[in-house]
Amino acid sequence: MQDRASKSQKNRIRAVGNQPSREDRGNKATIRFIDNRPEAIQLRNLHEIADNSFQVKQLEAMQDMADKDHQAANTARLQAMAGRGPNPVARRMPTKDVSVGPAQNNENKTGPSGKGDQPETTTQRTSQFARDEGSLNVVQRLSKAGDPLKIAEEEYALVASGKKLKYTALSAGCMAVTVMFKDGGGGGVHMAMEEQGKGQWTGFLAAISGKTVKEAHINCDSWGSHEDWRVKKGESSPMSTLALVMAANFEKFADEDKKKDAFYKDGWVYETASILDWFKGKLGVKPNKHGSGSLEYTMP
Repeated sequence: MQDRASKSQKNRIRAVGNQPSREDRGNKATIRFIDNRPEAIQLRNLHEIADNSFQVKQLEAMQDMADKDHQAANTARLQAMAGRGPNPVARRMPTKDVSVGPAQNNENKTGPSGKGDQPETTTQRTSQFARDEGSLNVVQRLSKAGDPLKIAEEEYALVASGKKLKYTALSAGCMAVTVMFKDGGGGGVHMAMEEQGKGQWTGFLAAISGKTVKEAHINCDSWGSHEDWRVKKGESSPMSTLALVMAANFEKFADEDKKKDAFYKDGWVYETASILDWFKGKLGVKPNKHGSGSLEYTMP
C-alpha cells in the first residue's frame, strides 16, 4: 500500500512538472489533436475527395464564367450607350409589376370549378410568367369580353376574333410582329432589342403553334442597318446586334462594311428582304413591312 501511494505521488509530481508554465502557454502554439482512428481517417479522405471532385471544380469554373459574363454584359451596355446615344440598350428592363390583360379562356380563370367565380362576361385579369434564357416574358390573353388589349415591350398576346390589338409606342430598335389566324383571332409580340430577344420570339411562336396564319405585319422604326435586327438561315429566332456581341463575348463586332462584319460573314444578315423572307419561313406567309406607326390591328 505504501509503495502504491508513493508511486502515485511521484506520477502526479512528474505530470505537474511536465506541464508548461502559464507564460510558456501564452508563447507557444496550441497542440492540435489528430484523430487517427480508421473511421476518422476514412472520413477525412472522403472530405478531401469531395473537395477535389470534378463536380466541385466544374461548379467553380461555371461560377467564374458567370461572373465574367455579367461584367461583359455591363461593359457592352455602357459601350453601346456611349457609341449610339439614346438607343435600345438604354431602355428599362421589365419588372414583375406589370399591367396584364384579362384571361382568354376558362383555364386562366380562378375558382374551384375552373369556370371562375364570376360570370363569363366579366373581365378578369391574369398573368403568367415564364423564364427563358434569363428573360422574363409576360403572356397576356384577352377573353371575348373586355377592352382592346395594349401590349408593352417584352410582352405577347393572343386576341379574340373581332377585337383590337394595340402596342405601346415602339422604342428605338423595338419590333412588333402581328399575326391573324385563318380561323379568326390573332396575336402579337412586342420585342425589345435586348439580349433576351430570342426568348421573346420563341415564347410567342410556341403560343401560336397549331394555328394557321393568313396575314402578318411587322412594325419597326429601323430596317436594313448593321445595328438593327438580324436573321440567319437555320436559326430559330431573330437577334439584335447587341445580343450577338454579348453572345460572342466581344470576340466579334458589328461593322457597317459587310466584308469586315464578322456576324454578317457568319450568316447573320440584316437586309429587309432577307428578314421578311425569314419570317415567312416561320409564319407561313410573308409579313407586310411597316414603320413605327399603325400600331393597332383588328382581328378577323
